[in-house]
Amino acid sequence: AVFEPNYLGDVLMTVPALRLLRAGFKDARITAVVSAGLSGALNGFADEFIERPAKMKFGDRITLLAKVRNQKPDIAVLFRTTFTGAAIAFFSGARVRAGVDTEFAAPFLTRAFHRGNPRLPFYSEYIELSRLAGATGQAENKLKVNIPEDAGIFADAVLKENGASGKTVIIISPGSS
Repeated sequence: AVFEPNYLGDVLMTVPALRLLRAGFKDARITAVVSAGLSGALNGFADEFIERPAKMKFGDRITLLAKVRNQKPDIAVLFRTTFTGAAIAFFSGARVRAGVDTEFAAPFLTRAFHRGNPRLPFYSEYIELSRLAGATGQAENKLKVNIPEDAGIFADAVLKENGASGKTVIIISPGSS
């Protein structure tokens, strides 16, 4: 099981690490625990998805634990290392639990990554977490997104409708939202 961050950009930064996990564990079933609505961004990089609510109440945490535990994970990689995620990984029965050694999560981890100063870029940190979990091989730092065909057709239609078809389109995101 991999525990994904909450935001689309951060989720996409895990793609090189997911490719490394797939290369290192060719026969493994990779289940991504991801915020509701973000699983589509990881199509082709994970085999299954467990969606979690953005704001979790106590009952949501118990339900999430049951769903993760039912997967019977051998390894849990916490790209988003929180107390809740680390505790769920621990109680899921995963023998290997790799994450960042934050104050509250560290007791639940079997393999901890210590953030240096200066801090690594997120994608590099996620690759290191995959290596801590046991993945080997060369990691590609290229981000790749699998866009479903119907989404591509929709985007082409929107560009054409707005007179931008065939033109260079630049999109910026000045910050998290």
